[in-house]
Amino acid sequence: MTTREARKIANLIQRQSYIENFEQLQYLCLNLDLDVDFDYVYFIEEVELLSIASIYGLSVDENNLYILTKNNQLHCISLSDKEHSIFDLNKSQFGFKIKFFLNKIIINH
Repeated sequence: MTTREARKIANLIQRQSYIENFEQLQYLCLNLDLDVDFDYVYFIEEVELLSIASIYGLSVDENNLYILTKNNQLHCISLSDKEHSIFDLNKSQFGFKIKFFLNKIIINH
């Protein structure tokens, strides 16, 4: 998935309350390698954890669970292989392209 696709998915996720997020995660943790308590989502095969209070909203499709956080990160967990990816949506692609272009000019001169 590209950052552009992640942004499109994030724009479709609606804000939910803490209780709604908690209930959905508890239901979903039965099918995924997740452990959920009142404070955190624990990713079983990773050291990483995610505060439930920092979750903006959730979305599930046939392949993935998407968790959008309040600091604008999209967590994507594959339902088939349990792979966990994080997309930082705060990073500007435009700024990255300018930096890459300027570095290329400096190297060529």
